[in-house]
Amino acid sequence: PAEPALDALLATTEPCWLARHDADGDKVADDVDQCPATPDTARVDAAGCPLDGDGDGVADYQDQCADTPEGVAVQPDGCPPDGDGDGVADYKDGCAETPAAAKVGEDGCPLDGDGDGVADYQDQCADTPSGVAVQSDGCPPDGDGDGVPDHKDSCAETPAAAKVGEDGCPLDGDGDGVADHQDQCADTPEGVAVQPDGCPPDGDGDGVADHRDDCPETSSGVVVGEDGCPQDGDGDGVFDERDACRETPAGIPVDRDGCGPDERPAATEEATADETTAPAAPASNQ
Repeated sequence: PAEPALDALLATTEPCWLARHDADGDKVADDVDQCPATPDTARVDAAGCPLDGDGDGVADYQDQCADTPEGVAVQPDGCPPDGDGDGVADYKDGCAETPAAAKVGEDGCPLDGDGDGVADYQDQCADTPSGVAVQSDGCPPDGDGDGVPDHKDSCAETPAAAKVGEDGCPLDGDGDGVADHQDQCADTPEGVAVQPDGCPPDGDGDGVADHRDDCPETSSGVVVGEDGCPQDGDGDGVFDERDACRETPAGIPVDRDGCGPDERPAATEEATADETTAPAAPASNQ
């Protein structure tokens, strides 16, 4: 009864003396295996050699870059060299010596976000408008050094000491047409005409500007009040500069010298007396 089963087993089993040896276990018999020491993890072809899908000479099981284009030289790990370490292989790198700090595009060249010709890693002004000329640091020139680049500066020769606005022009706080850095009178009221130094004119030189001077022709050297008029300390109607009696009580009538009846100085009385007793002028011939 066992003979039929044995016959079946013999029909499906190769005799031991006919078995083919496969030392590396790649399912390719040693007598035809051209790569007899293939690692267990490697997939092999009919000749028993590891597959190399991209044909770069590095077997797939060792190849870290399995899709290298045909003809591209590779390193032992199967990847193309990247001399500057920017992540873009040398055969695709348009800028093969990019510094380590630079961010690059697909072509391996440093990025230039504002398109001014200066790479971002060197650009100190990364948002320069399109078409604006820049210096080697990526910033537009500022000829007068006022902090406003020339392409936006409406006053391109501003002196170093001047404070400027967004347009690059000196500030004029009181709007009198004289820039603050030149203005000696920085709070001139609106609409008042000024001189080159920014101050309103003072025609009589009394220290009170003409637009506030109620007595614009005061004599030189006369002390005046805030209204530009000579002072009258005792309020008798005679300005102090001509008042011989500067402390006349209120309400006392005075003469042209500012003196009341009982307060004329002796010298003034003598002068008055002299005027009174002086000989009359001779009559003219008829």
